Amino acid sequence: MAEVILFPSQQRLTKRELAAELRVSTRTIERWMAEGLPCEGSPRRRLFRRETVEAWLAERDPRLAQAVSEPTLIERIQRLEAEVAMLRSLIASGGGAA
Repeated sequence: MAEVILFPSQQRLTKRELAAELRVSTRTIERWMAEGLPCEGSPRRRLFRRETVEAWLAERDPRLAQAVSEPTLIERIQRLEAEVAMLRSLIASGGGAA
């Protein structure tokens, strides 16, 4: 099975941060915790390791891991805007002339 990378770094996330990054509700995170999503910390402050969440999601359902790893529309627009800015800069500097 191909490796699925959801997160760029190895930091720990709170439940709210994890939910935001995965684009799910905190209730979904709580449900996943009840279903075995690994976490650490005290009951008042649960923390999630990115690599552990990636592995758990990929093992649980590769389609789910793929779905949450897809960029949002805003992220795709931001990437396209960055590409347009780079191309404009290249053209302005004469690098785009044939």
